[in-house]
Amino acid sequence: MLELAALAASAVTVLAPFFQKAGEKAVEKLGESAAGTLYDALKTRLQTPSAHEALEDLAKTPDDADTQAALRIALRKALEQDPALARLLQGLVGEGTGGQAVNITGDGNKTAQVSGTGNKVHIS
Repeated sequence: MLELAALAASAVTVLAPFFQKAGEKAVEKLGESAAGTLYDALKTRLQTPSAHEALEDLAKTPDDADTQAALRIALRKALEQDPALARLLQGLVGEGTGGQAVNITGDGNKTAQVSGTGNKVHIS
């Protein structure tokens, strides 16, 4: 299992880009995605008001590094207290963390990374 701090960081990394889109459309799209599943799981499983507040603050200001850090800290504490939540998050975000890397140097390079099955990639 991923270290709890890394697992919390992965969860924030998955959620922040979806909250960066403005308005209700982001929330609608979020509900239809893996990030939506993660968000729903956290909304229902986080036990403390401070953790809920950190999650909602991220939804309001996803670009704020302090808000992201606050959620990472709250999640790490929640994961320490709830091993079942840690296993759930591992299943939701653990597979996509640390498994792929690419280093590109030079000009005009193209790359793609895909995980899972049934994916199609076209690079032109």
